[in-house]
Amino acid sequence: MRWTAAVSVPAVLLLTACGEERGSNPALQRMVEEATAIRETQRSMPNSPLLYYRLGQTFEKYEFPDSAATAYEASVGLHPAFAQAHFRLGVIYHGMGQHDKSISAYQRVVRFQPDNSEAHNNLGYLHRRSGNLAAAEAAYREAIRIDSSFAEAHNNLAQVYKELEEWPQAIEHFRRAMVADPKLRAAYLNLARAYERMGQKSEERALLQEMKERFGGTSKEGRYASARLAKLWVGPLD
Repeated sequence: MRWTAAVSVPAVLLLTACGEERGSNPALQRMVEEATAIRETQRSMPNSPLLYYRLGQTFEKYEFPDSAATAYEASVGLHPAFAQAHFRLGVIYHGMGQHDKSISAYQRVVRFQPDNSEAHNNLGYLHRRSGNLAAAEAAYREAIRIDSSFAEAHNNLAQVYKELEEWPQAIEHFRRAMVADPKLRAAYLNLARAYERMGQKSEERALLQEMKERFGGTSKEGRYASARLAKLWVGPLD
């Protein structure tokens, strides 16, 4: 792995900003100790992307997203192809509501790691949130191309097809999600609602019964199934 030449990077915030809280907050004290140890190492390796990445991980672990983002940004400033740091930035930017920056970060991940199925899946989610269903479909399909057993990506792609009212494809991918991960409860609920939208009562009833048996009558899925079954005609399947 080749890194860029030494560059000037911004100082990472926080170490002196905690003040009097440290003594009364053991977790904060541990974070400061961990971050200080990394900063001490940086004295002899001031342009190490890995050390800034470790610093970002420390701040992220203790839920200081601003400081984590600053550290990861310094990391990719030193090593622009550092895909793992871009991925963490994608996560943090999303959590901070910085939608466009999150998309850009994940796009850099897939540029440097084209087979990162999770990054493609996350891009699909962000594109779908912004209403770009074509881009969401392409991203989810790429995630599935890389990992055909990626249950969450199948479920997410099916949701796109459901919004497009392309029902055969939606059902196919809900089913593929359930096969890939029989415990992915969202896929069962989503498929049940798709059957309801399509008016396929016999298929819906069979799936609702399966949900009760698989997840239990008191589970969220079981309660939904019971309530929905009560609204349907109970008798031989159509």
